[in-house]
Amino acid sequence: MNQKDNIDVTIEKDSDLCSGRNNPALTEEFRDFGFGMFIHFGPDVSLGTVISHWMIGADDRLVNDFIDNGPKMFQVDDFNARKWAYLARQAGAKYAVFTAKHHSGFCMWNTKTTPFNVINTPLGRDLMPEYLNTFREMGVKPGLYFSPFDFYYNFRMKNKTLQFATPDMLQENDPEMLDYNTRQVEELMKNYGDIYCMFFDGPPDTLKTTVWNNQKNCLITRGEMQTPENVLPEEAIDMAWEGCYTMGESWGYKPIDIADHGAERHIKSLIKIRARGGNMLLNVSPDPHGAIPRWQEEVMQTMGLFNFFYGEAIFGVRPCKHVCEEGEKVFYTQSKDGKTVYAFLMDGIPHFGYYGRYEIALKKVRATAETKVRMVGSNNTIMEHRPGVDCASNYRQEGKDFIIETILSMRPSENRAWKLPVVMALENVEFI
Repeated sequence: MNQKDNIDVTIEKDSDLCSGRNNPALTEEFRDFGFGMFIHFGPDVSLGTVISHWMIGADDRLVNDFIDNGPKMFQVDDFNARKWAYLARQAGAKYAVFTAKHHSGFCMWNTKTTPFNVINTPLGRDLMPEYLNTFREMGVKPGLYFSPFDFYYNFRMKNKTLQFATPDMLQENDPEMLDYNTRQVEELMKNYGDIYCMFFDGPPDTLKTTVWNNQKNCLITRGEMQTPENVLPEEAIDMAWEGCYTMGESWGYKPIDIADHGAERHIKSLIKIRARGGNMLLNVSPDPHGAIPRWQEEVMQTMGLFNFFYGEAIFGVRPCKHVCEEGEKVFYTQSKDGKTVYAFLMDGIPHFGYYGRYEIALKKVRATAETKVRMVGSNNTIMEHRPGVDCASNYRQEGKDFIIETILSMRPSENRAWKLPVVMALENVEFI
């Protein structure tokens, strides 16, 4: 990824975005998917430093040491693509994006273009078939990340001082570099079966055409749509876009990551992204053994728990007239036919299951003669151990306030203390 000191990247303003040859039907399907898993993995894991970007500004001796000896440290004795794919599916991810080549130029497949690749490591095998085939079998569509920058090429093959995205580093100003990248993309497109999507982390130039000439139904994300990193657009965007988020402080593996590891903030980010019409691409960073760190597994598993109960409001939805209520206590999505609005109660609901009911007033919607209200994930009729409790969700319109009265009758957690957002389905309402 393109990292700044605060790892935020501003949202692209390129007028050419979404002007290419992405299949419109596949683009709409992509919008339905809502959630994907990003995977940053490469020889930098042996250092535990920022992936690739550390090479810029580093002593030449260190860069040469990494190029010559970094692959020798890439042993990856616990790589298991099935575990990755299982976790992605468990989390509710519909697709994945794996770093085929990050900015360092190290290739994670058996390429004929450079010796700087995964075959020349103690692992000694092509990871691409394992990743692609396993994710396909698990029902998670596999995609690839590809950087056109390539520090190895510029430093070792062209003897240039490394900079980031300066004119002399770009393939558009170096026909040999463009040919080099083109041959690599052709290998990926021709040798490994259908690729769901390509994420070009850098100006793709004619590489997009190379993709489409070989696989016309391969979706291009970055390079054809907005893909902000760790930041949200202010308003909803009623077209395909993707918010790329890290779990901790780094895209690549970091031995000690002091960032907030809680799943709640990532679930709330997913909601905010879906309310703005985008997909969330949430990153995991496998360690030097090839295993996804346990704390990241726990985050993904909790994402999966949330998506299991409330996926109706996450998958296959579109943005509404309003993103949220004032104060961001409530966010909205809606079904594609517009008949059902989903209201995410971001602070959750106190579990009054044994004691009483809960009310919340919405100001962005109003009732019609056909309005109905229900809690998503609940049958709205039964509470365990309390068969006499009224579990129905009701509403009333009081002036400008659409008031929901409900109860958390289902039991997604053992102690009934569900601290995550709760979703209400509002059928046949109008936006103000």
